[in-house]
Amino acid sequence: MRFYLNCSRELSRLEGIVRSPMLNSINETVSGCDTIKAYNLEQIFKNTFRSRADEFLKIRIYINGTSQWFCLILDFLSFGFISFLVTFTIFNKNLTDSILGYDSVQIIAILLNYCLALQNDLIMFLTMRTNFENDMVGQERCLGFTNLISEAPNKLPNDKNLKNWPSEGQIVFRNYYVRYRPDTEIILKNLNFKIKPHEKIGIVGRTGSGKSTITLCLFRILEPLAGAIYIDGEDITEIGLSKLRSKITIIPQDPTLMEGSLRFNIDPIGKYSDKEIETVMKKIGFWYICENYEKENEGKKNVNGLDMIIKEDGGNISIGEKQLICISRAILRKSKIIVMDEATASIDVKTEKLIQNAINDLLYGATTLTIAHRIKTILNSDRILVLDNGEVKEFDTPDNLKENKDSLFYQLYKKSKV
Repeated sequence: MRFYLNCSRELSRLEGIVRSPMLNSINETVSGCDTIKAYNLEQIFKNTFRSRADEFLKIRIYINGTSQWFCLILDFLSFGFISFLVTFTIFNKNLTDSILGYDSVQIIAILLNYCLALQNDLIMFLTMRTNFENDMVGQERCLGFTNLISEAPNKLPNDKNLKNWPSEGQIVFRNYYVRYRPDTEIILKNLNFKIKPHEKIGIVGRTGSGKSTITLCLFRILEPLAGAIYIDGEDITEIGLSKLRSKITIIPQDPTLMEGSLRFNIDPIGKYSDKEIETVMKKIGFWYICENYEKENEGKKNVNGLDMIIKEDGGNISIGEKQLICISRAILRKSKIIVMDEATASIDVKTEKLIQNAINDLLYGATTLTIAHRIKTILNSDRILVLDNGEVKEFDTPDNLKENKDSLFYQLYKKSKV
């Protein structure tokens, strides 16, 4: 049993390792089935799944083989013991009779009967014992997750002194370095720049330059390797995560919705009135979805467009409309700092212009950081931050950057054909 356990335990650990990629492959293929078919990539995903399934099945074959070997060895040992017992009692019956003083046939029969039952029970016990230890490998993996380094505390003593923080929205990066993991290279290198209160900042750069990483740093999803970020003079590493993240609003590139009414998705905690929600939706040109819903249910009583049901992850509306819901939610919060990470990537140019006007009107006085690949999106910014390979290359007004034909921004601007 000890010999078998050492092997089966390690095989169970290997099974857990190779099972995850196979299940992930299934989830990715199912969720992206339409895209895969559109680009005729079915064979690539089939080959990927088959490769991962083969790795999983190899381990399963070894697990089943070792399990059958263990059962076979137990059966052989049981058979050998019973054979020895039967042989011994037959050839030594006279000795047993002389010891007991009477015919020992009945005693031998009872002995053999109980030995057979004992062997079955022993085999079952050993099998259950080994299966139990193998199944505990799953608990071992769960325990391993509890030992992962957790995030910083949600609340810190300094939070009580920051009731009206942030009041201006000034952001300062000072000698800032960050990387994703200890074994990876540094992503942002020696960032030093200051964003004034109420400024509209555009952040551009080639893929992998560190644009979205700045967002992760502001929300402290990534902790600094060196340096600090100051918001209104406060080092964000000395502020609890709940306080920090509740004061910064982000409009992400990939919209996230929940199953429920349109009102619930825009205002999950029920803080704002229908009139306030309607004002924001009209400003960004999104009120039409409520009007269409009311027309479809014209014969019913007390029909409100905000009661429209949104399916899980917005399955009954377009990607652009899902993004508009997220933008409406963000504008309603009226935060002093707004981060737009490719927020208008799925929205047409006309609607994007309405959104920019709505942000300027409803969030006047807020500091806005806009990360975009479309140069046209950020041309109306106060200043533009240009990143390359995790470093600040340029930070100036759009007009000054466009006039400098040697600047990195000018090259991106020229390629965009605005």
